[in-house]
Amino acid sequence: MSTATAGALRHPSLRIVGLLLVFAASAGVALWQASNHVSPTIFTDELEMTTLARSIADTGQATLRGQAKGIAPLGAYLSAPLWWVDDVPTAYSLIKGLGAILMATAVFPAYLLARLAVRPAWALFAAAGTGLAPALAYAPILVKEPTAYPAATLALFLIARWVATPRRAEFLLATAACAVGYAAKDQLVLLFAVLGLAAAAVLWKSGRARSFRDDWTRSDWVGAVVLILGAAVVGGAVAAHRSQTWYVATTFYQDRMLDYGLWAAGALTIGVGIVPVVAGLASLVQPKGEERRDGVEALAVVTVASIACFGFYTAIKAAYLSTIFATLTLERNLIFLVPLLFAGTALFCERGGGRWWAVVAAGCLALYLVRAPPYSLEQYPNYEAHGLAIAAFANRILKWPADTIEHVLVALTVATTGVLAFAWRLRGSRAGLAVLATLAAATLAWTTTTEVYAAHGESLFAERLYGTLPKPANWLDRATDTRPVVFLGRAVADPNPIHLLEFWNRSVKGVWSLDGSAPGPGATVTPDLQSPDGTLTPPGADYVLTVPVVDVLGEQQGGLVGGYRLLRLPNRQLRLRSAQTGIFPDGWMGSRASYAYYDVAPGSRGVAHVLLSRKGWCGKDKRGSVLVRLGMLAVGENGQPTLGNVLQERSWVIHSCQEREFVLPAPSSPWLVEVTIDPTFSPAELDPALSDPRQLGAVVGFSYEPRP
Repeated sequence: MSTATAGALRHPSLRIVGLLLVFAASAGVALWQASNHVSPTIFTDELEMTTLARSIADTGQATLRGQAKGIAPLGAYLSAPLWWVDDVPTAYSLIKGLGAILMATAVFPAYLLARLAVRPAWALFAAAGTGLAPALAYAPILVKEPTAYPAATLALFLIARWVATPRRAEFLLATAACAVGYAAKDQLVLLFAVLGLAAAAVLWKSGRARSFRDDWTRSDWVGAVVLILGAAVVGGAVAAHRSQTWYVATTFYQDRMLDYGLWAAGALTIGVGIVPVVAGLASLVQPKGEERRDGVEALAVVTVASIACFGFYTAIKAAYLSTIFATLTLERNLIFLVPLLFAGTALFCERGGGRWWAVVAAGCLALYLVRAPPYSLEQYPNYEAHGLAIAAFANRILKWPADTIEHVLVALTVATTGVLAFAWRLRGSRAGLAVLATLAAATLAWTTTTEVYAAHGESLFAERLYGTLPKPANWLDRATDTRPVVFLGRAVADPNPIHLLEFWNRSVKGVWSLDGSAPGPGATVTPDLQSPDGTLTPPGADYVLTVPVVDVLGEQQGGLVGGYRLLRLPNRQLRLRSAQTGIFPDGWMGSRASYAYYDVAPGSRGVAHVLLSRKGWCGKDKRGSVLVRLGMLAVGENGQPTLGNVLQERSWVIHSCQEREFVLPAPSSPWLVEVTIDPTFSPAELDPALSDPRQLGAVVGFSYEPRP
């Protein structure tokens, strides 16, 4: 950026035009990506946000499938009016566009944050870096980040402004902004911690505190340090008592906290192009001879406090998730540091460089960080770490293996550190300005490439999911004219089809299952059996949507659509014809399976067929004692079918590769047949080459044959 450019931007109108152009670039990229993102992909997060927003639009209250939620995230309230549009595809397009625009608004507080320390030209660079960071790939996704990112940036700006000019009004604005951030995403309760640390810094440098410290001896300083450490220990103990996450991570997994925290920081460093981390951290050290400026000090205070708070939180969360879910690179929780790093980089560039030792120290840290995370080249897109998309780009487009990518990142980090360390010698010259401007432009090109490729991956994933759906995706709304529908399934192994069905069809008012396998978010129902004739809990819906393994009485509407069967319920009464339990989706049972037949006409006769087979397992034998019992169907105390008076009983011993069919006379009233096999076998235990750890009995098949 030339001196002439910087001078031209002193005119307020040109600053506004420049900032609007930066916003237009960020919003334009996000809107383009939103248009290519054809379906939600991040379940259950996107479905929860959608369900809350729809309930707010319909009733004014935040509920999940009718269950009160309390206060919803800010994004749900902002998108709720758009759900007044009845057509789901149209509403979805509008909400994606809203998310794109909202996330791009982060450029405005990012500009103001940088302006506390630098002139307009470099502040525009900081705003552009914030608006085109890999985090922008979250804009079309119906999660909390599109509102949390600008809210956090605004809060950080207002905290820094209060640190620079500590007045009551500024403090109240900063506090209110922190509350807005927390409303956008609960993780942003950390903003209050940043505000608290900033307040401690303001208090520390106040005149009263300085005069109080003037007479301190060495012992007083030691005592103060011990007191602070003691307060930290007590605070940690209180947090551990109140938070299971904190307790588990800080007590048992400190090593994971360090490793996984550095993974997240490494992904962030790679994603923003290395320069903002090296220059941004080096800018915290004031060069010799530079006059003290309140805005520069405020930026440094807020940056240090934010790195401490967000870094510690990310490390704790990553360590805890590794114990209950998966080992993840949680860069997503560090994206709120991006505006601070770019503001620090802008300050570094405006100064013309920084102290060489500070640059080298920051460069050594960056060198470690770019080598720390697993690049996860097989995982594209990486929702939790969009910064690693540049590594995926190098692997998939440039065909570089992981070793080459690491070597290139190391070389770039070393070269960047060398150039930034040498920049101070060129300070004030055209050559120095040209070098820093080139680095700034290259950084924006790098981070934009990363963002675009990350969003491209998310769009590809969305296309794959969308391709599995019946078309149009809102076919159920059209078939029922949006009248209420309850989904009733069994042995749900993959919840994504149900999530997509519920998102695209607002007529789905409940997600039920016969065996408790219905997926969240929100309330799910395992309906109780009201009577032996198969009548279940009233669904409060006109239709039921089932899969073929669920046998419901009703008037079928058309044929199978996407593997689903739609039935109109007479008098809104849900009644089973038959039902199976204890069977895996591939037909194998465990130790127990049952088949209930409800729709038996008085005086009718028939037989039950039970087929048991281990022909699919001809490996090492493990005998199983089989007991087949048929009897009258009764309603248990838990509202589920149970075996009443036993009428027929058969026993057998099953071995590998064997099969047998049992034929049992059935009564002229609802009946239930129960099969038990003991012991079961595990394929993985009998053959180490196999990975199936289930305890299996046999492949089981049930049927009923009426007879004259």
